[in-house]
Amino acid sequence: MSDLQKSRSILQAAKKVMVITGAGISTESGIPTFRGEGGYWRGHRAEDLASPEGFKKNPRLVWDWYGERRTLVSKAQPNVAHLALASWSKRRGGISLLTQNVDELHERAGQTDTVLLHGSLWKNRCRKCKFEHRACELAYPTLPRCKVCNEITGPGVIWFGEALDFSSFHALNLCSIEADVILTIGTSGLVSPTADFIKRAQTKYNTTLINVNPTESNIQATIELRYKATEIIPELTAD
Repeated sequence: MSDLQKSRSILQAAKKVMVITGAGISTESGIPTFRGEGGYWRGHRAEDLASPEGFKKNPRLVWDWYGERRTLVSKAQPNVAHLALASWSKRRGGISLLTQNVDELHERAGQTDTVLLHGSLWKNRCRKCKFEHRACELAYPTLPRCKVCNEITGPGVIWFGEALDFSSFHALNLCSIEADVILTIGTSGLVSPTADFIKRAQTKYNTTLINVNPTESNIQATIELRYKATEIIPELTAD
């Protein structure tokens, strides 16, 4: 029996499956990884563009970067892997999908109840009073201000140095406890704190971990499927 056949059998038998996605699924929709080639954008480190300190120092620069990201993501479409996961979740139930992506391509594919671990690119959040609202502007000639406290507001994403919000943290904890199988796509299983919960599930609950990634990673998975998400997810989730 091939690893694909084993994985399909394990997933079909599982009562509860926790799916964790990251940049690996969205790159196939034309969205580059967070850091980009070489880890820089116009000579600036990603850490300087996605941290409370960087925003405080130069909010105009940060919003220029996020404006480009919003423009790029607005043109992207969910790929067959996004669509297959959404269809699978609706057909069989018992699927919890948690994503580290902020592009909302899972939602556009029809996925419901997605846990946005790192927030959404299509929201604005005030770091002072925590007010958050939907915002789809692609550019801000004038920096946006909070409707509550009038502070300059930033994107509604989790930055370096920021913790997950309580609801996301709770969902991550609960799903990792209840899941019979964890399916990770790309290197999503290496990002903290998600990686810590996966490790606990493996060691404490003997949870099966299936990882889909075309290249070798340091994820200690039960089964490694060396494919791109678009190549394997439709087949893996087929009835």
